Amino acid sequence: AGDWQGREDSISLAVGDIAPQISGGSPRRKTLRILRSIMSQVEVEEILHLVQVEACNSGEPLSNPVATPHHLLANDGEWRSGSLVAVVKPVVEERLLPYMRMQLGCTDLAV
Repeated sequence: AGDWQGREDSISLAVGDIAPQISGGSPRRKTLRILRSIMSQVEVEEILHLVQVEACNSGEPLSNPVATPHHLLANDGEWRSGSLVAVVKPVVEERLLPYMRMQLGCTDLAV
């Protein structure tokens, strides 16, 4: 899908409470998909550099005692501007979203 020429490794995970296993039921299964080589080494290095030098957001509610620093790259379906967005956006738009649309059968999946 898209420009991505890597490979996917999948891991099946059991999620949820252990109680269904004890009562003879089975846990819900989820799939973790690992997308190998979806980014080049240069892209990874650039992203790692940019997240260290660009200021983080911390828009946690006041009721949350733990602030989680993060980089807000898109909001309400619109990409923001900045050098980090310039690197991440093509990866998401040209590789990740086409892959996810194909895997999920959802042609209108968007950021």
